[in-house]
Amino acid sequence: MKRSYSQCGEDVIADFLLNALGISSRSVRYLDIGCHHPKLLNNTFLFYSKGATGVCVDANPYHCAEFSNDRPNDIVLNSAMSIGLESSIPFWIMDSDTLLTTDKSVFEFYVNQGYKLKEFLEVPCCTAISLVDRFLGGVCPDLLSIDIEGADESVLSDFFASGIYPLVIIVETLEFVKSGIGRKRVEICKLMNSNGYKLYADTFINSIYVLSDSFEAKFNRS
Repeated sequence: MKRSYSQCGEDVIADFLLNALGISSRSVRYLDIGCHHPKLLNNTFLFYSKGATGVCVDANPYHCAEFSNDRPNDIVLNSAMSIGLESSIPFWIMDSDTLLTTDKSVFEFYVNQGYKLKEFLEVPCCTAISLVDRFLGGVCPDLLSIDIEGADESVLSDFFASGIYPLVIIVETLEFVKSGIGRKRVEICKLMNSNGYKLYADTFINSIYVLSDSFEAKFNRS
């Protein structure tokens, strides 16, 4: 049995899919936005452990310090994602380590759910195109993992508007609630479908999408 480092086995699913599409685990080029932790609940460490490298982006400087220590072969960037020209944006870190955001409305939602602010920072930011051009040499990644509370949809839209279409995308599509079951974020599902992606697998919390044209060309040959 393959070991998974993801929340619900998303990395193993993505690894199987990429291998089926002809990309070996050790050669995967990944971009991990909102990477959080080098190994724990991480969607790209499986590939790193097999020899692949990529770019890991997180607005939390404490997370980035852990990545620099534990994954020295990756490029680690302490940055938030933006769709504008600003050089920095506000960043709220809550008292639960997985809850942090650059979206004020999401921060207010966390407060209403009973969480408390741990730290407020101004963090540098970059756009999708600047990130790919500067750190990936303008080459689209094979795998994009994105989990940035409240900003996933806008940043994904920025990738597509910039002509950047990763082969496989892992994105959180379940809305966070403190108790009970959150709603499925159908707006992200619609965005992916309208930009030529096929839902390959869903773990309820996260969805794994594949570029439809590449998938069809590989598996639906006449």
